[in-house]
Amino acid sequence: MKTLILIFVLLISASSFANCSSALTNQYTQDSVAFQLSEDEVDYEIPRATVEFAKQAVTSLQQKLGCKLEKIGEQFANANCQEVVPGISSSNVCYVEGRSGYFLVSVDMLENINIVFNRFD
Repeated sequence: MKTLILIFVLLISASSFANCSSALTNQYTQDSVAFQLSEDEVDYEIPRATVEFAKQAVTSLQQKLGCKLEKIGEQFANANCQEVVPGISSSNVCYVEGRSGYFLVSVDMLENINIVFNRFD
């Protein structure tokens, strides 16, 4: 009985992972897809241009797409933020690595969060 339950749980997790990958790639028709969120979709208490903000932005996008999520710490492997042009804070871009690909997260001057998802091969 325990084995049957374990198999059922694994199938459900694989299905939710596949559904999220499908949503992030427009039903597997694109390897890279750009998304845009309003800045108010992420908690204003989290400082912009930080890894924590980027992870929360990606989590908000995944929730909006209907993905079933794990805990944030378990969901993302690597994350890093830096200015593309040193000294220009508006050039900050964050890299957040997920299970099926990576996300590039930036905030524009119109209060939008721009997220580009790139699928792993």
